[in-house]
Amino acid sequence: FTYEGAGMLLTAAGYLDVGPLRVDEFPAVERLLHRGQDEGFLRPRPPEEVTRFLLTGFGARIAATGHLAGIGGLEVERYQQDAAGEIVGLYAISRFVGEGVGRQLVSALVDHAEQLGLASVFACTTAPAAVAFFERCGFSVVSPTSVPAAKWQGYDGDRREGLVALARPLAGSGPGGVWSPRWDSNPRPTAYKAVALAG
Repeated sequence: FTYEGAGMLLTAAGYLDVGPLRVDEFPAVERLLHRGQDEGFLRPRPPEEVTRFLLTGFGARIAATGHLAGIGGLEVERYQQDAAGEIVGLYAISRFVGEGVGRQLVSALVDHAEQLGLASVFACTTAPAAVAFFERCGFSVVSPTSVPAAKWQGYDGDRREGLVALARPLAGSGPGGVWSPRWDSNPRPTAYKAVALAG
């Protein structure tokens, strides 16, 4: 098996194994985060956010080899009082784009959020393709002012200008003082800025 050429791979078991990041993967994950930033897909993160991502993030691994095909995280610490989680740092290695890596990572992160008892999850992006991706994953576009206020503390104002926020309520979520997105009938900006995935 090689990554060159085109064709169909049939496996008896699943193609990908998605689960929490392992300590031995931390250097590779940091390289992927930096690559995503260098390519303009991910926003720069301070060291404390990178550390939190390493400790709480998920990886999608090729089942046969264990190699990382993509990464993603669920930021919950900043949004505890809102019972919300943000999907962050979602990045798939280019040769695996279109192979379901992102969808399986989002599915695992949403399942994890439900296990944590969160009311909803959200993601923010400046890329039209990422907006369409999250919509296919069951998210809806909301006004950026609809996500927890903690999201915007210290956030780059220029980046926020072209940002699209998406949210997805979780099973069992609803009223009771827990944040749920306020759906906006016209939340999309008229123009998009630089390409970025979740985050």
